[in-house]
Amino acid sequence: MKKFLFLLLSCGLTTLSIAQSGLEIGLDIMPQTHWILNQNDFDEGGLLDHKPTYGVAIGAHAGLNFSDKFGAQIGILYSAQGQDYEQTVNDIVVNEYAKKLTYIKIPLLFKFNGDPDAGAYFQGVVGPQLGLLTNAEVEGNPPGTLLIPNSKDAYNSVDLSAVLGLGVGIKMTDALRLGLMFRFDVSLGDIENKDDFWTETIHFSRESSQNVTGGLMISLNYVLN
Repeated sequence: MKKFLFLLLSCGLTTLSIAQSGLEIGLDIMPQTHWILNQNDFDEGGLLDHKPTYGVAIGAHAGLNFSDKFGAQIGILYSAQGQDYEQTVNDIVVNEYAKKLTYIKIPLLFKFNGDPDAGAYFQGVVGPQLGLLTNAEVEGNPPGTLLIPNSKDAYNSVDLSAVLGLGVGIKMTDALRLGLMFRFDVSLGDIENKDDFWTETIHFSRESSQNVTGGLMISLNYVLN
């Protein structure tokens, strides 16, 4: 995984270093909903009722437009995510608690769009993303019958995911563009470290857990033609 990270960063830096024109830099903010999906957790019923969970991701990106329609982009995002839960008895909420995870995300994306000289034009991105776990904690008091880890050791330090974004670009000036994009990412593997915390403390087979996030990415982009 370290070799993959090195390759990812090397490709991004090489792309930017050779750029003579068509360089794009931007600032990003994304209000988002985020979930941790695990079948064992769903099976807990009223002890682990999943609630819609909201947060925000902020960051920046830089990219190279190979043509008016295609380009590549590398970025960095600080993403606060996790999962909120509630405990219910006879459909009455008696307790609330949450898993809180934070990641530094590094997406390397292929970008495609419509005519950038139009007032508004279609935009899309797709590609892999590397998530580096920076913190994991629990808020509230889970029921005593549940074991909710309050440690980074219970999670893998790296979360490889896939990204898809679709939206619209708005031409404000020849160099300044506003981007509005519905962006989604989903883990490609298990975010939990089953070789450490979970196998030592959970005495049954536990399914894989995936991060899923989706939101509206708002980007202010400056294009150097």
